[in-house]
Amino acid sequence: MKTEIFPSSFTGGNRRIELTGTDLWITPRIDNVFVYPGDLDLNRLKDALSHILALWPLVCGRLLLHDEEHYIIEMSDKAVPVTILDNTELIQWPLNSNVVRDNVEGQLQPFLDEVQTTKLWHGCPNEPLFRVKITRLIRSGQWVLGTSWAHVLGDACACLNFLHTFSCSYQQMELPALLPSFERRLWSKNEVDRSLLPTMRHLFDALSTEQIQEKMMIEQETHVQLNIHFSGEQITRLRTLVDDSTLTIHDIMIAYIILTLNVSCFKKDEMIIRHTNIIVNYRGVSDSIATPGKIYGVLRACVIADNGESHSHKTGESHYNLLSVENGQSQTSEEYQINIDIQSLQSANVKCISIDPFINSSIPFSRIAFGFTPLESNEGDTLALDFIRRPLFDLNLLVKSEALTADQIAEKLDVYLKYDKPNVIIFGTKYDDQHTLEDNHYGMQRTIKENKPPRGIDDIHMNQIVGKDGHAYQDGALFIQKDNQDNTYVAFFFCFDSQCTTEELSK
Repeated sequence: MKTEIFPSSFTGGNRRIELTGTDLWITPRIDNVFVYPGDLDLNRLKDALSHILALWPLVCGRLLLHDEEHYIIEMSDKAVPVTILDNTELIQWPLNSNVVRDNVEGQLQPFLDEVQTTKLWHGCPNEPLFRVKITRLIRSGQWVLGTSWAHVLGDACACLNFLHTFSCSYQQMELPALLPSFERRLWSKNEVDRSLLPTMRHLFDALSTEQIQEKMMIEQETHVQLNIHFSGEQITRLRTLVDDSTLTIHDIMIAYIILTLNVSCFKKDEMIIRHTNIIVNYRGVSDSIATPGKIYGVLRACVIADNGESHSHKTGESHYNLLSVENGQSQTSEEYQINIDIQSLQSANVKCISIDPFINSSIPFSRIAFGFTPLESNEGDTLALDFIRRPLFDLNLLVKSEALTADQIAEKLDVYLKYDKPNVIIFGTKYDDQHTLEDNHYGMQRTIKENKPPRGIDDIHMNQIVGKDGHAYQDGALFIQKDNQDNTYVAFFFCFDSQCTTEELSK
């Protein structure tokens, strides 16, 4: 059986991050197989994965290639494929070792659904960067969990952090405080200091891919795997043996292993390890992937300028942009950008409907204050929008409509916004220059390059997948007050085409 797991809420927002340096190690992936002696609760596992994917939207992204040279991960909130099957042939898990390093023989491959990293070289918007396979060994009652992680998502440390958080969520334990980092530092050529390059043997004496593979195959035959397990208590004791606070526990464990080898294993002087290099891959930026500073809520404001449609011919992205002020009568009101997604691919992929007049008593328009009001993304906040659980209109009108081009959507908005300066009520997420640190954030790029306000509202669209349990209560929408008459509004609702392609719609 194959299924797809979507994030419990869409936190990616199609944000993009460019990769460079060691992040462009595209072909490798990190495959892990875990064997459990007892039952796995599949429903709880799916819920745990869905919850963690909302914290790690990078994992739900896809790798794109722009202009034949720029590799970008787009956090597109797409599903992670999960394969579940029963094995009736094996009597029990066939391998005895607790740790199996399987680079050559392929013993673990039947328990993996491998990420097809060769497809990523030219960018592949349809290839997931993370895959899961669950195998139940019927005759022994054991369960096998296989995970496949594309290296472009991060190195072994990032993969371990993700899997640890996944495990904690499944076990209903407190999640670790360490959140994933996703910002990369893009070094320019004049920043590179080559003076230390000779000390970095892994770079200075680098081998080709073919040479590395040949060396690994030889080592499989000439070397024996040694697995060392350190308990938490032993690690603490090791730390107390060293007074130098600048040394990390990683440094100390390496020193301990080298000392053990020198004393107990090496009989000849030429074999003794006298010097080692420890390389730290430090990117210089650590920013939470969980969209800090982007808060779901509602903005009531007055439009002061219509910047219209902004289209990128390179990426296909289009936004319809407005400038607004919290209260047109106040001298101290803050200005906001309003960024409406009207296309994110080279072809039409956004659906849009307008309802004029919009009549629904469940939204108390007159009681919404000017300015931004944060909302809780749950059922308890009566203002939080959820088109599925708290219907405002016939959702089929939106999801079964045809996707419109950016120009077509812009024309619909122009009717109400191009020549008038109405009051508007916008549901979406707020960003600002104090918290939203992504260099490539669309609104912040306008702040830097076009001197636009350093705060704004985006995600003004449906933020869940029809037919999937998104636990959202954070949908976006635009309401335009007509002739500034109380409770007389036209409503605009938007969604991406990918949010409507589920089995539910065909029923």
